[in-house]
Amino acid sequence: MYINIHTIDEMKLKSFSATFLLIYISRVDFVSGQGRQRTRTRTVTTTTPEPLSELDQTIADREVALHKREENLREREENFRSREVTLAVREAAFREREEKLSVREENLAIREQNALKGSCSDKLEETTPPPDYTLVRYDEATQKYLEIGSTKYCSENMRFFADPDNETAGTCDCDYHECSRPLLYSDKYKQCFWAWSQGPCEQEEWYTYDDEYNPVCEKNPCPPSEALPISNYYFRSDENGKCYKTGSKGYCSKKNERLLTAPGAPIPTCRSQTICYPLTIPATQECVPGNKRHYDKLCNVE
Repeated sequence: MYINIHTIDEMKLKSFSATFLLIYISRVDFVSGQGRQRTRTRTVTTTTPEPLSELDQTIADREVALHKREENLREREENFRSREVTLAVREAAFREREEKLSVREENLAIREQNALKGSCSDKLEETTPPPDYTLVRYDEATQKYLEIGSTKYCSENMRFFADPDNETAGTCDCDYHECSRPLLYSDKYKQCFWAWSQGPCEQEEWYTYDDEYNPVCEKNPCPPSEALPISNYYFRSDENGKCYKTGSKGYCSKKNERLLTAPGAPIPTCRSQTICYPLTIPATQECVPGNKRHYDKLCNVE
């Protein structure tokens, strides 16, 4: 029997190759399986959150509850402030009604006294007290006794003053503002307007003084100023005819001087200081340049 040696060698080589290939494939599958297992383990480890402890959960719940309490407290405070404002408005309206009722009661008492004087005997007339003219004066325009210092029956920016030339009479005149923006009387509208504002004048005009301190409408050469009792308004200087704002340095040469007003001098001039009494309102009508008494030419009446 003949056996080919080359055939035997080929068979051994194929058997060895198959065995080596099987071992290699097994090794690759084993390594791949371990890799996938490690990857899967790492993924689970990184994505799973740690559970909160009971103490942490309790603190978080308390913080949420505290936040809600703070919101409720702020809402209650806002409601309280709104109620305070409403109450203040109601109190102001109530005080105004009380003042008006007081004036009406005083007028009624005076009317009753006058009626008794006209219909009763001389003996009763002697016992009826006359009005207290330090508190009230008779107003010819309204045919009533008005309280001195009252603004209820006067036009805008006006107040009721005692007449210095008549012990029982009074009249409405421009309100008194020491060292503040002056008021100018308008006979056409029977009221007072802030100086250097448009007032009763046409567009692009302002209400100012003429050479004799009488109110007059003229073309406004300065920036417009609002019709308010403010202390920083534009005016035209008598010194050089230019426009300046009150309280500014303006044309003043000295270091501490500013353009200020003073009692009896409504047009601002250079002053280092000014003495004002803004809290005092005189009971008697005074002669102020531009007011009604000045307009009626009563300033020189002895």
